[in-house]
Amino acid sequence: MKKWVRILAITIGAVFALGALAVLGLNVYIRRPATQSRIEEKAGQRLGMPLKITGASLTPWGGLRLESARVPQTGQGSDTGNFLETSGFVARFKLLPLFAGRLEVTSVNLSNPKVVWVQNARGKWRLPQLAKAVPNTAAPETRNENSPRPKMQFTIDRFRVKGGTFDFFDKKHARVASFAGLELDAPAITADSVSGTARCPATSVADVVFPKNFRTAFVYRDSTLKLSGIETDVAGGRVAGDFQIIIDKADSPYVADVRLENVDVNRLIVEAGGEPGQVTGALGGWLDLYGITRGTDAIGGSGRIILQNGHVRENAILQIIGQVLQIDELARLDLSAAQADFLVASGSVWIDPLVLQSPNLKLTVRGSIRLEDKKIAADARLELNQKITAKIPAIIGNQLKRAENGDGSYIDFAIKGTVDKPKTDLAERLIGDRIEKQVAGFLESLGLKKKDRDETKKPKKMELPEPVPPVAPPPAVPVREPEAGQ
Repeated sequence: MKKWVRILAITIGAVFALGALAVLGLNVYIRRPATQSRIEEKAGQRLGMPLKITGASLTPWGGLRLESARVPQTGQGSDTGNFLETSGFVARFKLLPLFAGRLEVTSVNLSNPKVVWVQNARGKWRLPQLAKAVPNTAAPETRNENSPRPKMQFTIDRFRVKGGTFDFFDKKHARVASFAGLELDAPAITADSVSGTARCPATSVADVVFPKNFRTAFVYRDSTLKLSGIETDVAGGRVAGDFQIIIDKADSPYVADVRLENVDVNRLIVEAGGEPGQVTGALGGWLDLYGITRGTDAIGGSGRIILQNGHVRENAILQIIGQVLQIDELARLDLSAAQADFLVASGSVWIDPLVLQSPNLKLTVRGSIRLEDKKIAADARLELNQKITAKIPAIIGNQLKRAENGDGSYIDFAIKGTVDKPKTDLAERLIGDRIEKQVAGFLESLGLKKKDRDETKKPKKMELPEPVPPVAPPPAVPVREPEAGQ
């Protein structure tokens, strides 16, 4: 009995010894520069981009570990550093296929990778490309036909990222989007596509909007990235939708469908660098946008924004109107309803209409805001109920028009200038009408008849301003999704 125990112990010891020698041999083999070059070559061919690795080690229980792995930038922008770099790379693999010259990876795990993706001069987000093979014109090497040809097959079943940092820049090196702490799981990888799910605790869009707890499903196929079922928290509210972009096409055409719910507008403004307390309330609505990343002139679509429980303080345009009409309520407007419907086309946002309503007044605006320089060209109507009309000084109130239903009054005017420095012709209209009536009364007191007054040339400074032509919105533009693969 003791003899069999001794034989069994020796056998187990021999197996462990052989295993240790095999692991040692595999590590010696993996650490060879020639082997690492083959891993770089095969993995690069599988990924379709250049790969550089250092410090490879291999154990049956720990998998293939790398001290560092990086994908350098290629083509234009190759001087901007690496496209990807990571110091935490672990690949789980099947042991037995190694002895047959196959590296079958069941999973790849990247810890804290950093990705910097920059558009090229044509507005494309191109993945780094493998250098094209140069035909070898040298004389072929003589080789013994009986010697084995070195081969290594390489496959990946699953890809995971933990703690990743991804930054996307346009061709002018302005940050378009950023993801910090990204977790990505891609259980389906083929030579043509990658699909899976992604989660990220902190993101930013153009360094202006800062979504939290971003999550989505994704598919990357034929140079088209699709994000579906997007959910994220923005300024205490919820934003959901879908997004698609063709990365490899000039100027990267995209389509976005966004829905907003209970977004704190004051917090949104503050996070973007604005002053607190200017606008408060909860934003809701939807946006359907499409275009290319070339610039603001290439954006199209439509949308509706609704502000619930809204309050507006010290708004520039409302302050101007309030000062002219001497209505204090416009400096601190408590809204019972606020909504804006708009189209985006030809480099402008066409508003039709924007309505701000409080218990005593209603402001309706129709017109456009040019995206490039934020210039405004709009017509507006301010409607006042009897309560607030009665508080207006008679010298101003007499210039207002009576509402058709007899309840209150209104005045039409134009809004010009820019979003930051708006202007109106409200004062000119009120003062111009009053001066005309005063001049008419003065001339009548001198005994001039109406036909004489008509023949009297008015001083240039008393000429009424020309009416502002109504702003016509652009024709509705249908949403066109980019065709995959174009």
